Amino acid sequence: MCGFVGEFLVLAGTFTAGKDWQASGLAAPMFSHPALLAGLAATAVILAAVYLLTMYQRVMFGPLDKPENRDPQVRDLGLRERLVFGVLVLAALVMGLAPQPIIERTTASVQTLTASFRYRLAEARANPDGPARRVIPGQRPAQPATAQAETARRF
Repeated sequence: MCGFVGEFLVLAGTFTAGKDWQASGLAAPMFSHPALLAGLAATAVILAAVYLLTMYQRVMFGPLDKPENRDPQVRDLGLRERLVFGVLVLAALVMGLAPQPIIERTTASVQTLTASFRYRLAEARANPDGPARRVIPGQRPAQPATAQAETARRF
């Protein structure tokens, strides 16, 4: 369930991104139809789910083909394995049913990333031959002042 929430948020954001992209001037040929991209991504998510569920069914409920696994002394799960598995299942359910604490925790970094992107986009439009368009191998691009201050504040 925790993966589904992330996939849903990404697909919902992609599907509605056309308005934001057009307002920012990013309606390039590849991004001119975000609903089409979201549809393709949703198809990929469905195919991945079919693959994973088929694999899970074969692994967990398939026949015991090795003779050593048919030994009556071989137990399915011990107490330690059940505890570890239970913690993982509980964590996945909590993240799937109540993702808001995680989303709130990541909001500041996402806003910083978005502000940095918007700054670089404005810089690239103002100076088409500037460093925002030029990629120099092995050299990190300069961060805007707001991102530098945020990074310095965190560390």
